[in-house]
Amino acid sequence: MGVRVKKKICHVLTSLNFGGAAESTLTRIKSLATAYDFSVIAGKSMGGFNSLEASLKSQGVRFFVSEHLSNSLNPIVTALSFAELYFFFRKNHFDAVHTHNTVAGILGRIAARLAGVKKIFHEVHGLPVTKNPIILSAYFFLERALAVHTTAYFIVSQKLCPEFSASFSVPREKIVFLPSAIDDKIPHLGKTRRLLALRRGERAIGMIARLDWLKRQDLFLDISEIVLKKTNNVRFFLVGEGQFRKKIEREIFLKNLGKHVEITGFVEQDDVWRIVGELDIVLHTSEKEAIPRAIVQAMLLEKPVVCFDVGNINEIVINGETGFLVPFAENEKAAEIILDLLRKPVLRKKIGKQAKKQISKIFDLRHGNILLSKFYAR
Repeated sequence: MGVRVKKKICHVLTSLNFGGAAESTLTRIKSLATAYDFSVIAGKSMGGFNSLEASLKSQGVRFFVSEHLSNSLNPIVTALSFAELYFFFRKNHFDAVHTHNTVAGILGRIAARLAGVKKIFHEVHGLPVTKNPIILSAYFFLERALAVHTTAYFIVSQKLCPEFSASFSVPREKIVFLPSAIDDKIPHLGKTRRLLALRRGERAIGMIARLDWLKRQDLFLDISEIVLKKTNNVRFFLVGEGQFRKKIEREIFLKNLGKHVEITGFVEQDDVWRIVGELDIVLHTSEKEAIPRAIVQAMLLEKPVVCFDVGNINEIVINGETGFLVPFAENEKAAEIILDLLRKPVLRKKIGKQAKKQISKIFDLRHGNILLSKFYAR
């Protein structure tokens, strides 16, 4: 009997920076590493996945750093990125290419098509967000053009599936709902090591997200300020790193919140779980979202979440039952809910348990892997 040859699959990401798309992708690859011959190519990153990358490398997954792939729209950088991907695909003869993110998704699929790759998949972790109407129009044009060359689209939000199909003229049969990959083996969170410096009896509220304009940490600070006017027995944590760090630090200084608000910077993914486990409430203030991975993690750890009702968050958060939804930027309302939760530990526990029960049914890693494998095998 001959030795079964594993299919060669290449995942393409703009970067491996701390964030939901990269973590979901690497988690999925880790869970399927024994079944496929995986390669990952991504632009240079700031880190955040060192332990996960090391684990994957030990399982034979190959990582390649693209010298040019990034979110830059400079024509020369774009051309160099495309050429690099094209020759990489030609050299390695992959059975399938699976792209992620906007820039990597467009360049990767064009390069894969021209390099002769037979199966080309694209995973949609959320629609692109830009304030530039020209860039947005160009994206819509290119995405519609690529629909015919894309074998299937994997979309992390159920409600986004029909919207994506209509917006980009993609046949509905090409669109597959594939929830973000969350490792069902949640790291042991024991009490021997705490990452948050909390005083006895002090409560912790946090947000896990990269620091940029879209995540609206400025509103997180506004809500923190309102809460702290009513109680000072609470600490606020911004878990993440990003280009807006200096701006956020300045806001913390101007609001005189330095004693109560802390930015952790980059943390390893196992430590993200640990930090969420130490929080009492998770507050998420993004302006636009698909399905925030951080909210899913919080719900799996039975933490009550307070979010703005934007994007597709209401797919997983049922207001008053598995968390709390607030109209965007209604900071006073969000603060009122947080203060109520701080006063009522029984309510926090009840909401957390209901959240875990609901979310565990949706984010089933094994089911997602079976679904994805069917497409890889075709």
